Amino acid sequence: MLLLLDLSLLRTLLLSLDLPCCHLLHNLALKKTAVQSSNGDNIGLAFKAVDGNRDENYQKWSCTLTLQQSDPWWRVDLGRVYTIGAVAITNIAGFENRLNGAEIWIGNSTNFSDPECAVISHIPSGQTFYFPCSSVEGRYVTVFLPGSGKVLNLCEVEVYYVLLKKRKTTTFPSP
Repeated sequence: MLLLLDLSLLRTLLLSLDLPCCHLLHNLALKKTAVQSSNGDNIGLAFKAVDGNRDENYQKWSCTLTLQQSDPWWRVDLGRVYTIGAVAITNIAGFENRLNGAEIWIGNSTNFSDPECAVISHIPSGQTFYFPCSSVEGRYVTVFLPGSGKVLNLCEVEVYYVLLKKRKTTTFPSP
């Protein structure tokens, strides 16, 4: 099941979950080490998706690009394990269907058996969508596009962790 949410709706959803209380904090992926399955050219390198620039115009050098291939992927190493609350992805302008069917994986290894956060059904051209991840723990976040003859473009990938706090409990005196 896929949920496409803006940030305010995502916060509302996370607060409504049966969690002790949570807050989305800063983007963990910003300026972290990223790799991808191939480089389509010398402009669309993996680090462009974690440079903090959501510009959806590839010509402004802010998006990744793989070669046309089977099962292209992109991955960021967060440096340590975090509890991930959401992943935000900005789609490239002009190729809005390229991310259809892409999978977001979060885990502690670089293989594709890690827990899946979401499957992207569609992100409109140039838009950013947030995908809640039900507090999955992991160090690596991977975007995997299954199929043959695929090209993976990402203009920004943001990873947000969740800070869990204990709820205050109220005790009532016995009658």
